[in-house]
Amino acid sequence: MGKVKCKWFFLKIKFYWDNDNNPRTYLDLMIIRLVFHLIILLYKDKIKRYRVHRRWMNDDDGHQLSFIYYTNKATHNKIKTYIKKSEFLNELKEEGIIERIQNVDENKTEIEDTSDSQWYGNVRIAWPVFAQGATDMLIHLIELCAKNNDRKLDSFIDICLMYRDIQEALDTYMYVQGNHSLIHHIRGIFGYPKVGVRLKFRDRLKCMFYKLYQGDKALIPFNF
Repeated sequence: MGKVKCKWFFLKIKFYWDNDNNPRTYLDLMIIRLVFHLIILLYKDKIKRYRVHRRWMNDDDGHQLSFIYYTNKATHNKIKTYIKKSEFLNELKEEGIIERIQNVDENKTEIEDTSDSQWYGNVRIAWPVFAQGATDMLIHLIELCAKNNDRKLDSFIDICLMYRDIQEALDTYMYVQGNHSLIHHIRGIFGYPKVGVRLKFRDRLKCMFYKLYQGDKALIPFNF
């Protein structure tokens, strides 16, 4: 029998903005934990690579969460059916929280096809492994934060507040410890090479003025 061919598939969930026209980013964490993680557990032997992608921009795609996975057509069809029958997702649509759910096949058949086309060839092939690991870490952190959260979950609003707490905890972690726990140790694994960081002119100015006030050893966030 021939080898079953795999493709990259995209499960895209677009959310409505809140009443103040702001993204409710904590909803991503809710879906990642209650939907995407379950898909991973159900089909872990069939999905070769996966990752999540989050974005919220003032454009046609708006606030959109994606689960991007590399598998065969048969497994993809099972995941489509799972999503279509999800009572949780259907309720979120009925409540005006989710605007649309799309299952997209862009006919990307090679493992490197969803990596940045400007990267070196070997990096494009290997990068999905890194992205999957980062996704697994995010899922694990969400789970840990949820277990340690002491809110009483008596209503959907309470659940949303819990995931908002989790998003704030993740933001704090990345701001305070992300440089050491992620960037520093990734460099260590690769042998401490120099890392080129390209900043937009606006961000360079931010960093320059921040260092003037805080000193050369200051923690310099990329968005502040």
